[in-house]
Amino acid sequence: MNEPGLSEDIRSGQVVFLTLIICILWILCILGNVLVCLVIYRSRRVQSTTNYFIVGLACTDLLFAITALPWITGSILVGKWPFGDFMCRITRFLQHFTLGVTAFVLTSICVDRFYTIIYPLTFKVTRGTSKRMIGVACFVSMVFSSFSLYFYEEIVITRNNVSHQFCPTYISPETARWAGVGYIISILIIQYTSPVIIMIVLYAKVFHFIWRHSGVCLQFQRTMNSVPRTKVKMVKMLMITALSNIVLISPMYFLQLIVGFLKSTPIDNFWYYACVILVFSSSVIKPAIYMCYNSNFRRGCREVFCLSAMQCYRREQYTITNISSLGRRNHIGVMNCTSQLNSPSHTFDRAVRDEKNSWPLNGTVPSTSI
Repeated sequence: MNEPGLSEDIRSGQVVFLTLIICILWILCILGNVLVCLVIYRSRRVQSTTNYFIVGLACTDLLFAITALPWITGSILVGKWPFGDFMCRITRFLQHFTLGVTAFVLTSICVDRFYTIIYPLTFKVTRGTSKRMIGVACFVSMVFSSFSLYFYEEIVITRNNVSHQFCPTYISPETARWAGVGYIISILIIQYTSPVIIMIVLYAKVFHFIWRHSGVCLQFQRTMNSVPRTKVKMVKMLMITALSNIVLISPMYFLQLIVGFLKSTPIDNFWYYACVILVFSSSVIKPAIYMCYNSNFRRGCREVFCLSAMQCYRREQYTITNISSLGRRNHIGVMNCTSQLNSPSHTFDRAVRDEKNSWPLNGTVPSTSI
């Protein structure tokens, strides 16, 4: 039994397959995005403005995985919507909200990279600016997604004296008329089309700038500096993240348009849940991309899981990233300690060593300091 506009129920084999895939993706999403937050929180190497946006993406993915996906999985198992009208509206709201926040944050990252590489002295995104941009992305997405609380509602269908409850996966033009059609189009333009166009244009300019300056610097290596290699690798990672998100969420938007406008053509319910899996896969693939393209993130993961071949003392010091075999065997690190006057282990005092090693110079030696 399905909601109007979709075909008959999905088969038991498809239910098992979808549930298994969603459970696996759910576990990977929770572990991966929690790991992203822990690595950025613990390691000072990766606490940059761009990674503030990455934390925002991770929190958005966790929000969808914890608050929305369990209800969708339950409806797949039961074959109907047993959670009531309120949870139906909240689930659809969270679905649109998280998709909007992800799109707007990825657009903010694109703008940040554009100005950082092409116009580094014109506009700089600070930590405060990045937090405000994330806040604006959440606010705008919340405003446009709040209309889903009105358009989506639980549907009760009675057949053969048996009532079945459903939470609509789309906005039907027959029930919402032109207002529902306008909302579908506005969501598609604001949360999908506009961010995609902005990211394509800005990343194309960034790619052209890097390619042009890299070619020039091959001819004039002594007189010109190319874009730093770390920034180029960061741009590649973010471009792949944005591209994967665009590819994976696009079927969901287009399926809603097809079902909403082609009411007379039933669509297999399996394809809707397949689109949900693709959307959720975008939440899983982001940590994997960070792991592949960011060496600092890989190092941070080893430190979080205590798999690093070093012993670090982290209190108020910067993280030690390289250490010799002697240091690994003897657990050499940086730590706060006190030493007595006649102790066999004297505290190193740089000021005393510098005073002993400083020799008076004659006034005839020219000085270059100003």
